[in-house]
Amino acid sequence: MSVRQFFVAFFCLCNSFSVFAGSVLNITSTKARMRSDYELVKVNDSEDMGMLGIHYDFFPFDDFQNIYLGVGSLGAVHGDRGGFFTGGLSAGWLEPLAKRHFIDFGVHIAGGGGASAFPGSGMVLRSHVGYEYQNGDINLRTGLAHTKFIDTTNSNNSDIHPYVGISFPTEFINSFTSDTAISSNNLYSPSRFEYAPAMITYSPDDNVYLRSGKAQTETAALLGMQMNWFTGKGNYYGTLGFYGAGNGGIDGYATVLAGIGWRYKFTRSFYLDGKMMAGMGGGGDVDTGGGLYYQPMLGAGFIISRYFSTDVLIGRTYADDGGFESTTLMLALNWTPNVVIPSFETVSLDSNSLQSVDWSAFVDHKTYLPKSGILTKAGQPYADSINLLGFGIEKPILNWLSLSGRGYGAWSGGVGAYAEGLFGVKLHSSDLFSSYNMLAHARYDVGVAGGGGMEVGDGVINQLTFGLGYQLADKVLLRAECGKMQAVNGTFDATTVVIGIDWSFGLPVKR
Repeated sequence: MSVRQFFVAFFCLCNSFSVFAGSVLNITSTKARMRSDYELVKVNDSEDMGMLGIHYDFFPFDDFQNIYLGVGSLGAVHGDRGGFFTGGLSAGWLEPLAKRHFIDFGVHIAGGGGASAFPGSGMVLRSHVGYEYQNGDINLRTGLAHTKFIDTTNSNNSDIHPYVGISFPTEFINSFTSDTAISSNNLYSPSRFEYAPAMITYSPDDNVYLRSGKAQTETAALLGMQMNWFTGKGNYYGTLGFYGAGNGGIDGYATVLAGIGWRYKFTRSFYLDGKMMAGMGGGGDVDTGGGLYYQPMLGAGFIISRYFSTDVLIGRTYADDGGFESTTLMLALNWTPNVVIPSFETVSLDSNSLQSVDWSAFVDHKTYLPKSGILTKAGQPYADSINLLGFGIEKPILNWLSLSGRGYGAWSGGVGAYAEGLFGVKLHSSDLFSSYNMLAHARYDVGVAGGGGMEVGDGVINQLTFGLGYQLADKVLLRAECGKMQAVNGTFDATTVVIGIDWSFGLPVKR
């Protein structure tokens, strides 16, 4: 499997719950890319922070084929600011200069922070102008970037610096049904992928201390999602995961992990499993140094059914230049759908063997109106409003039921390092206001959160909202919600107001 095929499948988190009978399945593709840049951002006159950016861009406009839109994240991996993370939206223009040579103008607007690097609201603006050399599956990038941290108490709030990076061309696959077939030159093949809700526990070594100097003795649990993709019919796989702390006194700790693994099936139901991962992480006062760390693990798995299996792995976690070390346990429930991705080599599956399933992606602006009288960890009152930017995906399960995953980062309200990740269940009715092109729904979310001095206890939060959606176009929904968010064992309590845009699309899967 090529790098290009993996990044296509990353966005094909699909299964076979929805079947469209009696219509022709059509499949379209949109040019896209995955890009990653590394740069040194000045924190003060004597300190630079090594920052890694990971972005997914797609080129959605037929009449303006050089314009791209996307989502992305920035995180610290070098220096002493492990735990600095942001997430946000991107836009830009990729202009060809000559064959294989391109100039790239772009901007990224994000919310987040952490590690006391740029205390304040959390809003980050990053613009860049650079050169990209396109050489097939891996393209080379370099240029100049300008970072601007809005409303921060750090006097070094603006910096111009060089960056270097790579990008991987890929495609975003969309499927839909109609009465007639649309010609397509794409070839398709099935591939094996796993998607898993997972839990990681850290049991720190005896000599581990927090950044504040206090001994880190509590076992901490992290909740998150991971994806594994396999190379053909072999035993090797790649892995990618996102996690946040849910207890252990380190609320605000988050991590992104990627690596390679090996799996050997020694009976019909059991297999050995090992993986080597590296990542960026920190926050919650955990001493991960610059943010880069390593996590080797070994364990076993049990096959429950054709589509489900479970893993138990144990290993070690080492911060590259920080004091954090721990024994680490991972539990995962793997789900393996029949993912279909473009084939760039041979024809192994035609569109008659496929079906379309529904998904939606969304961008949210969320506002918290904190309850009167509650205080931050520092004993200070909250701002009148706290604003967050977020995005996520949603999967309809039944006509009235959907599941979702989403992440948010603060951009105003003086809690710039605050971030949250949520799993949600939505109940909705398509009939109540159908004559007005409106949909009613109720949503319950639970997840992990922390940072920015927010008093959310160990980091577990829950949220209940009610809302209405207005159908702006066939695939576009404008959504408004209002409700309540509370920390499970912290004092934070707020009224929640959400404005969002949903985009519905279909993805092809093997029957």
